[in-house]
Amino acid sequence: KACSHVMVLICGTGKVLAGQWSRKYCMSDSLEKGSILPYIEKSLNSNYGILVMNPNKTTTEDDKPIKRVHTPFLHSEYVWENFIEKSKADTVVVVAHSFGGVLAVNLLKTASKKLVAIAFTDSAHSLNTHTEDHVKEFLKRHALNWVMSKKKLDSPVGERNGVMCVSSGVDIHELTSPHAIESVFAFLNRKIVLTVTRFSRIFEQVSRAPYSALIPLL
Repeated sequence: KACSHVMVLICGTGKVLAGQWSRKYCMSDSLEKGSILPYIEKSLNSNYGILVMNPNKTTTEDDKPIKRVHTPFLHSEYVWENFIEKSKADTVVVVAHSFGGVLAVNLLKTASKKLVAIAFTDSAHSLNTHTEDHVKEFLKRHALNWVMSKKKLDSPVGERNGVMCVSSGVDIHELTSPHAIESVFAFLNRKIVLTVTRFSRIFEQVSRAPYSALIPLL
């Protein structure tokens, strides 16, 4: 089924695999806290298509590197190029936890305008003098990071690495994603609505205006 809007979920680094925010909480607490199942359920209820990356699966069962995806960066780039960019989705949003934030920022280098927003949860990304200006601009305008904090959920806590940060309402790294889920969806839904509304207005102007008036829009 073709979906107009797709959500991409990217986990952190280490032993976590596709479907997990935290192995520890999956095993010792609940799938509600440790897995991405609540995100999948909410995505389906919101009519999103879903793509779950598995960036830590880079070797075969006999520990041989998987061709073309033998690092987390290569995995995420391959998935993005071959599945996301080739999909029929009009808009794409990303939820990236911990090191997943590093991978998401890397994808910004080549991502098309399909990508309209990134919701980070205690992201481990950083910027440097080599970070492209368009990446910095996207992070400034279209990203938000829910970080570890005991402050009330969504309370502003300043800017870090080019992204505005708000409190996840919890001071445990692994729990930032499940704890902030309602706010994450509200942010991403709002970004999609704004994007769709903007293009609808442009289309309306295009359909009514003479060609000479369209040049600034092209």
